[in-house]
Amino acid sequence: MLKMNKKSAAYYRYKEEQAKGVFPYFGSDEIEQIAYDLLDDQLAYEAMYVLDEGLMIHRGNETLTKLKIMLLIHFQRIDEARELFLPYKDDGTPSTETLFYAFEVVDGRSRSTLRHMLTRVRRKETDPIDFVNFIDEMWGEIPDYVKYDYLNQAVKDISDNAEALSRIGAMLMDVQMYRQAMTALDKSLDIDAYNIFTWQDLARCAFETYDIEKCKEACEFGLAIDPENPLLHFINGVILLSDEGKYKEALDSLLVCRSFFEGEMQHNDIVVPKTMVASQISMTYEMIGKCYAELNMVDKAIESYEKYLAREPENHEVIFELAQCYLEKGDLPQALDVVNRAIKLKRRSTPYLALKVSILATMNRFEEAMEMLDKIIKIKPKAHRFVLAKAELAIGIQNVEIADQEFRKLLSMKPTDQSTIDLMREYFESIGDKDALKQIETLL
Repeated sequence: MLKMNKKSAAYYRYKEEQAKGVFPYFGSDEIEQIAYDLLDDQLAYEAMYVLDEGLMIHRGNETLTKLKIMLLIHFQRIDEARELFLPYKDDGTPSTETLFYAFEVVDGRSRSTLRHMLTRVRRKETDPIDFVNFIDEMWGEIPDYVKYDYLNQAVKDISDNAEALSRIGAMLMDVQMYRQAMTALDKSLDIDAYNIFTWQDLARCAFETYDIEKCKEACEFGLAIDPENPLLHFINGVILLSDEGKYKEALDSLLVCRSFFEGEMQHNDIVVPKTMVASQISMTYEMIGKCYAELNMVDKAIESYEKYLAREPENHEVIFELAQCYLEKGDLPQALDVVNRAIKLKRRSTPYLALKVSILATMNRFEEAMEMLDKIIKIKPKAHRFVLAKAELAIGIQNVEIADQEFRKLLSMKPTDQSTIDLMREYFESIGDKDALKQIETLL
């Protein structure tokens, strides 16, 4: 699924200038925000680069220096971190206290440290955001079992800070603790029902846990706040398509996503960064093609499937769907060409081979169709439906010898479905074979 994280304007300017090979002037607060945004994308080495460049501009800046100390701890460069920390260790500021906690975690005392911090949060002595920031910054250094315990405990202890609860929900979601994450997100929304990021995360969690009703509710409320939100439209489209079969409604949502991807629709890129949704473009084209196909809008389905395959040329399932569309349109040569692409990828796939038989027969290329049926029967010797298909094809081209041979083979396989039995009876009655008819009666 998609991960959506708010980015600062400074971050986007940094990325634009970086592409030109330039590091322009940024204020110290902008440097700090860029570093945090990079850390949010798990680009710790780039964050360190930005901090080093920032400290060249703002020499001795306490905030940037302390953030660098945290990064040095992250990189396990503990001696450098301790040395850089020396001038601040006795200043008694909250940021220095956070660094003391960080060194405690590095020294193996993460459980006692988080217990102490959470007690202070409970007593209103520490801002819940500081507690959340600390876990975020020390994520890789705190053992998972400790992290999980205290994140869940924090959800119970924090009652009045929507942002902290929302971020805890996002953290729990990142480690696939979706049910616990939804508890935190629901609690956050009880305090602040207008946070689009929280609705996005809740929709994602509900989607991952197949809680369809909750997912639909999260999409509905989120879209009421941000009516053209591509992420929520994407999730909503998937739900409508896969769980309810509401193809027109699903298409409406998915077309919003396509417009966003293709740049036709402008949306707040801070709320839904394009870089975060790029991986969903192919899937969106595939689902749009499915909707159009179900709505009998074949040309548009073909267009969407072709766009998908331009990006993912080896998805045999989409190739098969595209072949079906060309077949429905009546473009047999194109359908045959497309199904051959699918068979090239999955040579022993009987559905693809069977579709090719159907196309060849429709094109009156009976000999090739018969050869293809022989190949299928060799792959699936006990599948009587293919033996029956060969027998019926033989009757259609008036090849009496092959038809008789295949119907007798079919009789020896003793099929039990009524339609096959009826067809065999019809054939053997037509040639007056009483013995075969008696055998058929034993199958009933």
